This record gives sequence, C-alpha cells and structure tokens, in this order.
Amino acid sequence: MYYGTRVRPVADVVAEALEAEDAASVNRYITFLMAHAFDTNDHLLRRKCNEIKQAHGWQPFQGPPASENNLPRDAKEAVPALLDTPRAHELWQKAVAQGWVDAEWQPLLSRPMAALLADRMAEVLGIATKWKAFEQLWRRKNMRNDYNTALTQQQCDDYMKKFKRIIS
Repeated sequence: MYYGTRVRPVADVVAEALEAEDAASVNRYITFLMAHAFDTNDHLLRRKCNEIKQAHGWQPFQGPPASENNLPRDAKEAVPALLDTPRAHELWQKAVAQGWVDAEWQPLLSRPMAALLADRMAEVLGIATKWKAFEQLWRRKNMRNDYNTALTQQQCDDYMKKFKRIIS
C-alpha cells in the first residue's frame, strides 16, 4: 500500500493511525485507509477504521452502506459469463499467482493498473465489451477513464509489458 511517498504495509499505517494524537492526522489516516478499503474491497480494513475511530473516542460508522457496492457478495454470482470460461480461469489463476487479484478475482492493484490488466485480459479473451464486463465484476464505473489515466503514468509501460508476458 502506498502511503505518503513510499510503499508501506497496511498494518503499519493502521498502527500509526491508532497512535496519532491530533484529530486532523487521525482523519487523514481514516480517509486514506477507507479509500484503500473500498478500492480493494477489504472488509477487515473497514473494521480496523472503526477501531481507530473508537480508540480516539469517536463514534463508529453507523447506518447502512452508502450503496450496494459496499456490501459483501458471493463472487460467483456476480461473474459475467465472458469472464467465467475455462480460458478465463487460466488467466485468473495467473493473475492471482502474481498478486494482481485476490482469490475472488477482485483487483489488488490501483484503479489505473487494474484497468490495464482488464484491457489485457479482454484482449486475450476476445471480449469486445471489456469495460462493461470488468465494471460488473469489480463493481466499478468509468474504467475507460482509469485506463486513460494509466496511459499517462510512467509505470504504465512496465506493467503493460509484464501483463503481456504473463497474461497470454
């Protein structure tokens, strides 16, 4: 996980948030951790954010989730047929082995890099409506914009080469 200018384990960032003393710092940590939790669909990290709030005397998050995207779901029921083929399963296994997606095929990469992965997988699988399939699976919107953002980033070429080498 990137926090600040370097990669740091989530547990370290959570520990720092628990030790932070001023409200502004705690709020920055919680905002960052919640954004990361929603991007990675990490329900345990969401609970950790509640623990951080309670450790600082704040009320935990209350009420229903803001949208259905925040609810846990059975991964198999949401997988589009285009991404649930034997060939797709081979590609998913490669992506899991590389640490790009979790066991439920949810991305562990940033949104732009996940869009690059989706583009490569769709190319290999011959999916014409790639964004729709991956947006449905990952419950995201505007993946085309994420892809365009990725193309402007320096690390894009490295990831594209890696994806082409492994996802083939």
